[in-house]
Amino acid sequence: MAEISHAVAMNNPFVQLLFTVAIACASPTGAAAQEWSNNRVSEMLVTELSPTGAMVGGKWFTSAQNLTLGVRALGIIYAHVPGSAGTASIHAASFYWTGTGWQKYSDIPDLYGMSPVNAVFEGDRATLTTVTLGPNEPRCCPTLEKHWSIDLATGDAVPTN
Repeated sequence: MAEISHAVAMNNPFVQLLFTVAIACASPTGAAAQEWSNNRVSEMLVTELSPTGAMVGGKWFTSAQNLTLGVRALGIIYAHVPGSAGTASIHAASFYWTGTGWQKYSDIPDLYGMSPVNAVFEGDRATLTTVTLGPNEPRCCPTLEKHWSIDLATGDAVPTN
């Protein structure tokens, strides 16, 4: 798993180094995989997922390092909603490793929440947790955990709690 803050990662060498290490640990091995730096993953997620051509943050989760297992990944970004006072929209997709790069497999349109964590890949499904607003919580501070089951082939995301 790697957390992406596009604006910070591009300008802070320490954050770039940490992100590069996180991607290297979570990505497939081999020469082609080594070419996939934090900037390439970030650029791919913006290109594939962002309606505005930018993102304010995101997460990248991968399933394994073994290319023979057909590595899967989840990319989740948050894009600023133009004209809003800090509102962000979520955009997510599943990806697979082709042997030379990542390919988008399926959009995940029904996923919602902030701060995705604990992604686990099991066959053609992934589970993860986000936080959403609980009853009477201010918009700034969601605390209610939402657990998700995601079909990586179709992009169907179903809350399990």
